[in-house]
Amino acid sequence: MKFKLGDKVRVLDGSSIKDYSGGWNGYMTKFVGNVYTIRKRYENSDGTRFAYQISDDVGGHLFDERGLELVERKPKKQFTREDFENAVVRVLTEDKATVELVSDIPIMPYAFLPFADKIADELFRKEK
Repeated sequence: MKFKLGDKVRVLDGSSIKDYSGGWNGYMTKFVGNVYTIRKRYENSDGTRFAYQISDDVGGHLFDERGLELVERKPKKQFTREDFENAVVRVLTEDKATVELVSDIPIMPYAFLPFADKIADELFRKEK
């Protein structure tokens, strides 16, 4: 996988790329040179390459990884202990449970495994 979701990429002319993943067509030339954000990725049926869906304003066109150039890598989000604790409290409160997190007692992550998916969703939710 060459690109990750959220990466900013520039569309290159894919008209001469053999076996273009997603299929190149003349309409796609209007996107060449523009910068877009990776929204979804699809693996080729043979598992050797990926095709990417970029911003919604290009319709349903898929772009071959060989026809895209990285402009900016999406930065990894860094979470603090406070971020994690707040997410846990929000999730457990939502489930009508209560929790008291004491800062000088180490958190045992395995204790929260039943809530792992909800905690991850809470940490990665879009900021309003």
